[in-house]
Amino acid sequence: VHIPSQQVWFPSISSGFGTDNFALSNADSGIVHTENELVSAVVDASTFTDLTLELDMYFSRYVVGVPEFVSIEVSTNGGASWPNVIDYITDDVGYGTAFSHLTYDLSAFIGQSNLRVRIYYYSEWGDGVAVDDIQLYGTKPLNPSFTWTGTVDAYTDPGATIPYVPGTPTSTVYIKPTAVQILQPSFSFTANATLSNGCVINKDITITNKTKSWTGANSTDWSDPNNWLPLGIPDANTCVVIPAQVIITGTDYDAYAKNLNVLATGDLELQSSNNLILTEWIGIDSNGIFNIRDGASLVQINDDANFGIVNLDRDSQPMYRYDYTFWSSPMTLASGFNLIDLSPNTPAGSFLSWQPTLAGGAGNWSSENEATTAMAPGKGYIIRAPNTFSTNPSTTSIFNATFVGTPNNGDISMPVSIGTDANVGTSVGGSVITADADQWNLLGNPYPSAIDVVSFLNHANNTPLLDGTIYLWTHNSPPSSANPDPFYGDYVENYTPNDYATVNSLGSTNTAATGGQSPTQYISSGQSFFVMGLGNGNALFNNGMRVKNDNDNFFRNVVSTASPSRTVDFEKHRFWLNLSNENGAFSQILIGYAEDATEDWDRGLDGKAFGGNDVSFYSIIPTDNLRIHARPLPFDGNDQITLGFKAVVSGTYRIGIDHLDNFFNAQDIVLKDNELNIFHNLKMAPYYFNSNIGTFNERFEIMYSDPSVTNEQTLSAEEELTIKNSVKVISNNEITVVSTNKTINAIVAYDILGRQLQYLENIKTRQVHLNQIEKSNRIILLKITLEDNVVVTKKVEY
Repeated sequence: VHIPSQQVWFPSISSGFGTDNFALSNADSGIVHTENELVSAVVDASTFTDLTLELDMYFSRYVVGVPEFVSIEVSTNGGASWPNVIDYITDDVGYGTAFSHLTYDLSAFIGQSNLRVRIYYYSEWGDGVAVDDIQLYGTKPLNPSFTWTGTVDAYTDPGATIPYVPGTPTSTVYIKPTAVQILQPSFSFTANATLSNGCVINKDITITNKTKSWTGANSTDWSDPNNWLPLGIPDANTCVVIPAQVIITGTDYDAYAKNLNVLATGDLELQSSNNLILTEWIGIDSNGIFNIRDGASLVQINDDANFGIVNLDRDSQPMYRYDYTFWSSPMTLASGFNLIDLSPNTPAGSFLSWQPTLAGGAGNWSSENEATTAMAPGKGYIIRAPNTFSTNPSTTSIFNATFVGTPNNGDISMPVSIGTDANVGTSVGGSVITADADQWNLLGNPYPSAIDVVSFLNHANNTPLLDGTIYLWTHNSPPSSANPDPFYGDYVENYTPNDYATVNSLGSTNTAATGGQSPTQYISSGQSFFVMGLGNGNALFNNGMRVKNDNDNFFRNVVSTASPSRTVDFEKHRFWLNLSNENGAFSQILIGYAEDATEDWDRGLDGKAFGGNDVSFYSIIPTDNLRIHARPLPFDGNDQITLGFKAVVSGTYRIGIDHLDNFFNAQDIVLKDNELNIFHNLKMAPYYFNSNIGTFNERFEIMYSDPSVTNEQTLSAEEELTIKNSVKVISNNEITVVSTNKTINAIVAYDILGRQLQYLENIKTRQVHLNQIEKSNRIILLKITLEDNVVVTKKVEY
C-alpha cells in the first residue's frame, strides 16, 4: 500500500452519522500509481445454501483518460489467486455524502471451503474510493435439537407416524394436536431450540385450531354449530374429522370443509339435493362409512387424491325389463367397480359400450364382459334393466343403483376417435349410412357431482376435438317395429332417436310434450351422453366443470315446469316448436337468434339432428339437418327458415309453439305450408295438417310476417266496427258467411285447437257456403278476408 508523503486532496466524504468508520483509498498522487485491496478472512461456505455480498461505495473517477478502476473479486483457494471478477467498475459510483448500495449474488460459490472476497483498487492518478458496511452472509442449516415446555405431540414426518425424540438434531419437527388440543379453539407451548453453535432460542407458540371434530352433542345435523368442537359449523378452510354419525340434511344446503376424514367409527350421510364442497381431499378410514344419496353432490376444488370407499346412489328413470339406461362411473378405475356390480340381475350380453368406428366405418354397440370389466372414468355404458323387472312396457320401476369405490377427482382424460368414412352411402337395415356415422362417441360424467357441459365442450382442449352439442338419452318411448332401423343394424324393434335430448350453448330440446324431464346444461353424476368427435385425441374433464346442485336431472319421467335450458350469458332470442300427432309421437326443435351466430353451421350453437335419416322434425341448412338452429343477430324480420319432417305413419300432425323468450312475445311467427299455400300465425294457434308416410324437406317454412295480410287496411275504430257489423255468419245445416258491404276474397275456418277445417280463396262474391265442416256443436273460428285486404274475424258455434 502506497502512502503519499506530500500534500494530497481529500474530497469531503461522509457515509452517515455515528461513531463507525469507513475505508478510504486516496490516489491524488501522480508520482507513483496507487494499488490497494481490502481482503476478507477465509470463509467456509461448504454448508451454505446461498451467499450474498453487500456494501456501500463512493467512487469518483477524476480523469477518464487516466487508468483507474475498482474490482470485486472472489478467490476459492484462500487468496492465492483471484480469477473470479464479480464486478469491474470504471464509472462514478454514488456521492461523497450518499454512498451507493451494491448487492452481489455469490451463490455460485456455495460449497467452497476456502473462500475469500476482496475489493481491489488501482489508479495512476485520481480522487480515490471509499467503502462501508460490507456484509458477506448466507443461509446455513443449523440442525437444532428441540425440547418443549407444555404438552406437545411431535413427529419427524408430515404424516405424524415417527415420534420425535427430544434433544435429537433435526431441521424440521411436525406438531400434531393431542386428543384434547384438537377440540380447543387454540393451544400453546414453548419450543426450546438448541442450535449447532450452542445458542439456545426459546419461542412461545400459539396455534389456532383449523380443525373441527364432530361430537353430535345435540343431534346428527351437520348444520348445528353445537355439534362441533371447537364450536361452529366448518367452512372451506376447516379440516373436518368425523368419528360418529352425522347427516347433511335440508334442501340445497351447502356443507364446506378444507378436507374431511371419516374415521373407522364415523358414519357420514349426504342427503338428496344437498352439497358437500371440499377444497382438498376426502378420506374414509377402513370401516368408516360415507353415503351419497341420489341427487346429492360431492364437489372438490383442488386436484388432491382421495382415499377410502364411498357409496353413491343413483336412481334411474322408470323402466321395464327391456329398457336401457346410459351410465358412467364416478369412481376411480383402481376401485375395481365392475359392470356387474352396478346391476347384478341384468343378464349377460346386456352390458354395452359404443365403438365409434369399426374398420374405419360406422360405429356400433360392443358387448362388455360384465364380470371382469371395471367401469372406466369418463366412458359411457348402457345397461339393460334387471330380469326382475316387468316385461310389460306400461309397468315400470325405478332402478336403484349404487356405485362403490373411491370418488374421482381432478383431471380425467377419455379417448375420442373418428373413422374414415369407409362405408358412407351404403345401407344397413334400410337406413343409409351418413358421413357422421363413424364420429359418435359415448362419454360420461366422471364425478360424484353434476358437470356443466357447456364448460366441458368449450374447454380449450375439447374445442377442436368435439362438436359443440351433446345428446342425452331420455327414453320416453318403448321400442317399436314402427321405428326405422338405425345406421348400425337391422332389428325387429327399435327405439326412436327422438328420445335423445339435444343440449348446447344456445339451449336444449325436450323429448316429450309432458312426462319428460327437461334437459339443462348440467349433466348428472352417473350419466353418459353421446357427442360427435371432430378428430382423434383425448377429451378432458376437470374440477372447473363441476357444479353444486343440478345433480337430480337423470331424466326420470316427471312433468317439468322449469325452463328447459339454463345456458351461458350471451345475447340470444329463442323459440321452441313441437311436431306431434294424436298417437304420442313428438319431436322438438329450437330456433334462436344469437350473438356470434352465422347462417352456416356454428359449433356450439347449431346442434345436428341425432340419428341421421330417422329424425322427425328439423330445420335445414345446406350442409345439415338441425335440431338446434342458430341464426345471426340482429334479428331480421324478413328471415325465412326451411323446416323438414319425417312421418313414419300417415295421419294428422300438429306444429305448434312450445314456449319462447320474451323477445318473441311481440313478434309473429308464421308457418308457411308450401303444399297448400297457407300462411298460419303460430302465435294464434297450432297448425294441423295431414301427411302421408315419407320425408318432406320443402313443405314448411318459418317466416315472421304473413304476406297475405301485409297490405291490410288500417281502419279507425268506427270503420272497423262498421265493417265487422256488415259481415254476418249464419249457422244452420251449414255455415253461411254474408258480407253486405264488401266482396269476400278468402275464408279460413279453424277449430279452437287451431286445426284448419276449410280454406277457400279467390271467392269474389258477397255470400259463401262452408259445406265441408262437420256439425258437432263446437266453436268455429273464421278468418274472413274482404276486398282491399280488410280482415274480419268471427266466431260461431256449429
